[in-house]
Amino acid sequence: MKYKVYYKNDKVKIFNTDVLYSLNMGAESISPSCPVETGGSISLSNGDTLFINERYGPLNSWETGTDEYEGIGLSLASGNAFIAYLLIPNNIGDWPQCQETGYGAFYDLNSLEYEDGNIIKIYDLEVDDLYDMSPMPEEMYEQESNYLNYGLSCTGVIIINGDNWELTTDSRYIGKTLTMNSGEEIYVSGPSMEDGIGIYFTLSSGSNSTSYYIRDDEILAHSSNNWFSQMIPENDDEIHIYVYDEGEDYGILDDDFSEENASEHALMEYRLKVVDNEWVRIKG
Repeated sequence: MKYKVYYKNDKVKIFNTDVLYSLNMGAESISPSCPVETGGSISLSNGDTLFINERYGPLNSWETGTDEYEGIGLSLASGNAFIAYLLIPNNIGDWPQCQETGYGAFYDLNSLEYEDGNIIKIYDLEVDDLYDMSPMPEEMYEQESNYLNYGLSCTGVIIINGDNWELTTDSRYIGKTLTMNSGEEIYVSGPSMEDGIGIYFTLSSGSNSTSYYIRDDEILAHSSNNWFSQMIPENDDEIHIYVYDEGEDYGILDDDFSEENASEHALMEYRLKVVDNEWVRIKG
């Protein structure tokens, strides 16, 4: 049997999770945050609504026999399938630090699900079945950066801030594209799941480069594949990027990966910095 529901003369959607029905009544009933303890709804950048269950609420769809899993349960008002990541920055270097799901459930994370600073990222697939993408490319799940190749964008980055889940707009978390004086466009991701938690960047030219992640004048990491592992951006952090001439790669450094040597062999140099929680261009 089908029903239509109206609220103040406007038709609204019904959200169904096995035994719970709740109404999505438009903008006045949703917000950019909700309590961790009780759960609630958060409006995403594409106009959809993310529902988050209460703290260690039952994950009924995962019930087997008399055992019932408890953890973070997610769903979208649209009914679309989605891929989500839970990143645990405060546990970097120890297991577990991140988990991926296509079923909207995070659990069995050694009691780290609700650590302050935890991040949830939502990728809406714009279909109502995870497997409507035929065939579902397996490599999509391996690294978040692969989503760029399939035109998928992150529709929400939600962070635990004290007692609340909060949607963030800080570019150090959601990523940002910066246009350099040369016309090069550099996209810097927010914290992502690749081989753990870290950040990556892309160059619109596709040029090869060697790059360095700097904090307090100290090189924390260098990379020749545009990826910095175990890195959560902080204010005043910098990325120094040294781009090679066409056809060249890091082999030109002759096993000397110092920043000084990279700068001597670079065709172009770019520098980015986190200022007031935003990535900005400071050179190039």
